[in-house]
Amino acid sequence: MMLARSLIRFPKHTIDNPRFISRFIMPATNGTAPPASKKAKVCQPDLRSVTSAASPDAMANMWEDNTTTTATGLKVADEKVLYSGFDGVQTEFCPYDVTSKTYDNTRSPLGLNIVFGSLALNGKPLPSQKVLDVGCGTGTFIAKIQHKVQEVVGLEYNDGMLAQARELLGETVKLVQGSAASLPFEDQSFDGVVINQVVHHFPQDNDYAFLKGFLAEAFRVLRPGGHLIISTSAPEQQRDSFWWLSLFPKASEAICSRFPPIAVMTDSMRSVGFQVDADSIAVPLHRTLMSEEKYLAQGVESAFSAEYRAGDSSWSMAENSGELQEGLSSLKEKLNAGTADVFLQEREALRLSKGQATFVTATKKNLGGGSVSGC
Repeated sequence: MMLARSLIRFPKHTIDNPRFISRFIMPATNGTAPPASKKAKVCQPDLRSVTSAASPDAMANMWEDNTTTTATGLKVADEKVLYSGFDGVQTEFCPYDVTSKTYDNTRSPLGLNIVFGSLALNGKPLPSQKVLDVGCGTGTFIAKIQHKVQEVVGLEYNDGMLAQARELLGETVKLVQGSAASLPFEDQSFDGVVINQVVHHFPQDNDYAFLKGFLAEAFRVLRPGGHLIISTSAPEQQRDSFWWLSLFPKASEAICSRFPPIAVMTDSMRSVGFQVDADSIAVPLHRTLMSEEKYLAQGVESAFSAEYRAGDSSWSMAENSGELQEGLSSLKEKLNAGTADVFLQEREALRLSKGQATFVTATKKNLGGGSVSGC
């Protein structure tokens, strides 16, 4: 089945090749999954206030003085601007209580064809499937799939995002507040689990142990023959495929370190019991995470719009690092010098060669030992 016009597909001998793995920086890790929880907080539109960040100079100094060396030897500034979740844990670098209000003005669900193609490989017909959307955000992805499956449930961590999802979906969809580390659902209760551009918001401690805990939870709640579909970005995609990130070198390093290398993802999937094969990785080259109508509608001038910046969390990292104003000033200089178009063309050429997102599909084998191939 052709799932997209422009996809990069990696054969099994490639994704298992050490030379390929080295491109994605890190080896697999061993961690333990957190215990499952059956309790959940049902969504309430209770927005929380966000404490204002320090001045750009103060934040820049904090980033300069506090660095961590990653497993790859890269020195990355420790993040000092973090926001509390509904459970009081401070791990979130993006103020989604604020940006959620205009998030959908620029964003549009990516890879619906890939997701539907993966779900359709299950032995159960698509209209009979129950799907969980982890980190459902404002609910736009759910709105696209809810009438094509039997049921879809949304799990979201952030109050602001949940409020927007409830406004969009009303009472037509069950929305639950909770953490990906402990999915508040019974064993084998879903035929598909989808998570779109969320894993870089997970803590990276202990070589992405939180990610592995989530994978174990996803495996637990999936029925045999079901699929886990993750939309993420490889670190090099994040670095090269978002035209503005080269303006913010410290923020670029920091946010790239938040994205688990694809080899870490696939090895961790296998370690908790998932099947990952030659068809499991797909990279759409042409579509962006933002809607095609908004992504370059104003060219580089878009960078000066707070609404545009709210559509991608990397802008928050630039602000947190104290680089935002300096980067915008550099962009203004390019505009004044007449070099902004060339700058954008070069950055977009990189994006078109790598794509902004990578989809990784894993399969939970059937009880009889058979399996359904990934997408």
